[in-house]
Amino acid sequence: MLRNRIIFGVLWVLSVVGISFYGGPVSYGLFLVLTFIPVTSLVYLIYVFFNYRIYQEIGSKNPVAGSSTPYFITLQNEKKLLFSSISVSFFGFFSEIEGLEEKNEYELSPGEGMRLETGIVCRYRGEYFVGVERISILDPFRLIRLNFKNPEPLLVNVKPERATDEGIERERVTEEFLESKTTQDIPDVIMREYVPGDDVRNINWRVSARMGELFVRTKTGEEKRGILLIPDTVRYSDDKYKYIPDEHRIIKRILDISFYYVRQGIPVSLFAISGGDRCVHTEVSSDTGFQEYVDEVSGIVFDENGDGSLLLQELMQSPKALCFNNCFVIASQPGKVTSAVCDYLERSGKNVKILAVGDKDEG
Repeated sequence: MLRNRIIFGVLWVLSVVGISFYGGPVSYGLFLVLTFIPVTSLVYLIYVFFNYRIYQEIGSKNPVAGSSTPYFITLQNEKKLLFSSISVSFFGFFSEIEGLEEKNEYELSPGEGMRLETGIVCRYRGEYFVGVERISILDPFRLIRLNFKNPEPLLVNVKPERATDEGIERERVTEEFLESKTTQDIPDVIMREYVPGDDVRNINWRVSARMGELFVRTKTGEEKRGILLIPDTVRYSDDKYKYIPDEHRIIKRILDISFYYVRQGIPVSLFAISGGDRCVHTEVSSDTGFQEYVDEVSGIVFDENGDGSLLLQELMQSPKALCFNNCFVIASQPGKVTSAVCDYLERSGKNVKILAVGDKDEG
């Protein structure tokens, strides 16, 4: 295109020189033709812009991360004028189109349609746009290119990839960590708010003084041998290129850990805040209920307005959530939320591990 512009510019300058020094119908005719070419090209591009059609289809509105899903693009010329050069570019950070080059230019004769069949791989769990991001139209003289965003991008809600135990290191699953308390019917340090009628001997005065209201110790009986997973679902960034990968890694880590322990015959309990205001508490103990568990975990909504206080409050008011003695706290960037939760769990006598889930997982 640059070469065409240079040639056109040189010819136009020569035509101006011709009418300036020589005049005559040939010089003026050449000048007028060259002058109207860009105008004609611009009108052509506007015409194509308002009359082209592009349709996208995907095999599933809920594709699975990391798996190829059928993907189709249809370019349509419904008018009686040749569309000389149309090209598309794709959303490239979250997904990959298989077998289509962005440099390809497509020519559509009047009334012609072109259907491109390929596959798309979505990299992360979450909701985002995929497929055609921008459209480019080039005039027949290859002087002017019109670039614009696709007005109808394709929105998908991607499910997490299949759980696997390959990423779970055996060193993190020590027998010491899996040990369960066996003490029964003794006051434990799991606490709840005082209600009239509670035995005053069970009041934890130190915690009550710190919290500004009365809390009592509860009798938990025998704690079950199992794993409690608590993800930090606060969204710490408004940059989708950061929070979507982070949330994907947290969900993937939850499912991988759950898959590993369920295969060992160890039940898993998940306790999380979804959408900033809804408590999610779900359990899985066998392969039979694992898909339902996956669906529940996949539906967790991270929220930028959450501050973690609701998570701690729900934990303190739900002794059932703490019936397992071994806990994983999973976060993209451990901070105040995870610190407060871990402090409470440790005061409750739990074995706690923090998993910082980033570009490279750290335990």
